Amino acid sequence: MGPVPVVVMAHGFAATRGIRLPAYAECFVAAAYTVVVFDYRYFGDSEGEPRQLLDVRSQLDDWRAAIRFARSLQFADADRVIAGAHRLPEVMC
Repeated sequence: MGPVPVVVMAHGFAATRGIRLPAYAECFVAAAYTVVVFDYRYFGDSEGEPRQLLDVRSQLDDWRAAIRFARSLQFADADRVIAGAHRLPEVMC
């Protein structure tokens, strides 16, 4: 099996990955995608203080880091990375 496409997912703004994202991830995995799900810094399982701090610039940096990570996975097709936030996965599944 060759490289597979990757979906990178996070919620919009302040929700955490535990809120429905695993169910959407399963949908993509069933369609032969690899999925990377993450929490923004200051939220959920991520690190950072103070907690629950909404910082859009930092969230954009988190997206960039997650996409870099997804592209670095040995089994991932670095040219086929999809980023989906908040409600986008609901439309796709």
